[in-house]
Amino acid sequence: MKNTTLDIILTNDLHGNFLALNASNIIKQNSTNNCISVDTGDLFSRFYSGELIIMKTPEVIDFWLPGNHDLSSEIPKIRDFVLKGNVKKIISNVKPVVENDFIENVIIEIDGVKIGIFGITTYVNSDFFKFKDTARTIIENVKKLNDVDFIILLSHLGINEDRRIAETVPEVDLILGGHSHTRMTSPELYKKTLIFHAGGYGELVGKVTLCFNNKKLSAYSGQNYNVSEFKVEESYIEEISNYKRKLKSVIFNKENLIFEKYSDNVITHAVLQSIKHETGIKNIILNSSLINPVMLKGKVTFEDLKYILGYHTDLYIMSVSMKDIEKVLKRSTKDYYTKLHFIKEGKKRSNLDMDLLTDVVVTDFLAQGGHHGGSMFPEFRFKDRIKFKKDPVKILADYLKNNFEHIV
Repeated sequence: MKNTTLDIILTNDLHGNFLALNASNIIKQNSTNNCISVDTGDLFSRFYSGELIIMKTPEVIDFWLPGNHDLSSEIPKIRDFVLKGNVKKIISNVKPVVENDFIENVIIEIDGVKIGIFGITTYVNSDFFKFKDTARTIIENVKKLNDVDFIILLSHLGINEDRRIAETVPEVDLILGGHSHTRMTSPELYKKTLIFHAGGYGELVGKVTLCFNNKKLSAYSGQNYNVSEFKVEESYIEEISNYKRKLKSVIFNKENLIFEKYSDNVITHAVLQSIKHETGIKNIILNSSLINPVMLKGKVTFEDLKYILGYHTDLYIMSVSMKDIEKVLKRSTKDYYTKLHFIKEGKKRSNLDMDLLTDVVVTDFLAQGGHHGGSMFPEFRFKDRIKFKKDPVKILADYLKNNFEHIV
């Protein structure tokens, strides 16, 4: 009997967080099995230039399914990378109208086990791409991969759509997903299909291990790793430092340190405090994946701060009861939910006071209730809100100019 083991390293919805590629590369290097790495979309943020993602992705990712933010980017360097960048792009339901190197599907062979891979992404309105019917494309590719031993779908449709596919197309053995930013502790067996996601904004990197016996799946396992637990490799630090030297938008000069990505990071604290200082409101709640709290030695530039706030957001002020705020914060600690960074009013309240309304600042993501149709945090979704006019990057820049010595 022939036994074969394959590790698949998964990233999805990085939105510009190149440190997840650092972690992905370390996990891949430490694998003792056959190993491939995939990304299931939204490598880029529309707000951040993405040059470091462009630089590092070909070194780390074997197969990439572009997501809606990748396909809709208006930044020329990102668009060129999406169409002709030096990484294998597997995308079955999109037909570009310009020159490209997209692949509809691919078959790889691992110790005699034939594995077919195809990819389905989310629709975007673009002059550069035409989209095929999703359901028909899935069926067509399953038929084309009929002779393989195992079929993998790279999906940028979200967890709910992935489950619908698993229910209606049992020939798909594994769905590696994205788009909904779903946090999972291990692969989910839905009907006959395995489904796995690795959160969002580069907080997590996933690994799925598949064990085959006589070309049939005999066992599987998987887990997500916290990116914050991986040391930033010297090659990343050097390339980031070289990139920073080219930047012109200097805010101020400081020999600042590298800050690792932990929830109590001083940069995370500075982001929260800057919004509190600017708005005068005591309760601030941000989706934690919004913040990439890393700053390197050298000049502090607007590009640094765009990376720290890697996914462009607007801020909203609304009135919410403390009871609902506590519900939201408690729910965010569970699997499948976006984690939150927050500061809140410090004084203790009686049970009666918990029903009284208080002002809170949230991101547009939270104001819409989060992912999964707004069902993550419905306490915010239907509230009246006021859009705060000042951009969060400008808020952070102004705050750091006056408070950098203090926060370090």
